[in-house]
Amino acid sequence: MKVIGVLALQGAFLEHASHLEKCLATKNYEVEITIEIVKTPEDLAKCDALIIPGGESTSMSLIAQRTGLYPYLYEFVHNSNKVVWGTCAGLIFLSAQLENDNALVKTLGVLKVDVRRMHSEGKLNLLRKSATSPNSYLVAIIFVRLLFEHP
Repeated sequence: MKVIGVLALQGAFLEHASHLEKCLATKNYEVEITIEIVKTPEDLAKCDALIIPGGESTSMSLIAQRTGLYPYLYEFVHNSNKVVWGTCAGLIFLSAQLENDNALVKTLGVLKVDVRRMHSEGKLNLLRKSATSPNSYLVAIIFVRLLFEHP
């Protein structure tokens, strides 16, 4: 049996897990595969492979550090017997070095690429909204999206 973990600190982890479940339901593999939602070192210890989903790399890094999961993630991704895949923010979190924002994101340092977050040549779109929290507080929400034009 093989276990594929999906890191669930922040981001699109439910979507990744859902797609994996659909793949497993539609194809017979030579080995039994299960999906593990990874939030703790104990969850991670069950895994043979890990997907780090898209989301926001600063949040992932800070949550991993504050919850004590970071050293376990670091050890996992540097283990040559493990398989790791990162999408979007997951790629940033896996990278060896950031060209900018090093103070914000403590990367896992395994993928030998340099990454530049929120590159300044794109068009920045901001959406500002107000919402009421479950505690009836008025909350300001800002959605940030950086768009790139391809030649």
